Amino acid sequence: PKRDWSSDVCSSDLLGGGSLAVNTLTNNSRLTLADSGTLATTTTAFTSIGYLTTSATMTMNGGVFSTAGELRVGSSDTSGAGYNASGLFTVAGGTANLSSLTVARGNNNQNTVSGTTAVAGGVVNSANDVILGYAGAGNTGALQITSGAFNVASAGRSEEHTSELQSRFGISYAV
Repeated sequence: PKRDWSSDVCSSDLLGGGSLAVNTLTNNSRLTLADSGTLATTTTAFTSIGYLTTSATMTMNGGVFSTAGELRVGSSDTSGAGYNASGLFTVAGGTANLSSLTVARGNNNQNTVSGTTAVAGGVVNSANDVILGYAGAGNTGALQITSGAFNVASAGRSEEHTSELQSRFGISYAV
């Protein structure tokens, strides 16, 4: 089951199993992870920041945040024009270890979901896919990187595939 973090939560050592759902019931919830705090979800289902009809914010100023399943920033898994969540995930310090990341995930073309992941320090690691805008009319998914690091795992990717991606996106590395 999802956890309801509908009130402000600040912790230097926050640890929990199950699925974290920031703001499932009330609007404008905030979760802040600071210093050497730890937040972990063990479910292989999804974790949401902003869900269905609500908005929510999670800010990392330090510590470690880990998900066993997908992290959704702005998410609706229900069809209909009224399900338009928004989410903001800001990483200013610390490390976020994600199974996968979806920013602005709707359920069908009636949803208009928005989400932003902003990396302004620290490290974000995604072991699998990173998706910006999914299943919706006008879903707005943004990834903003001003400093820090954003890593998408390349496990299982052949050297040829990596080279092809580098060529398509104009990526070059100094040796």
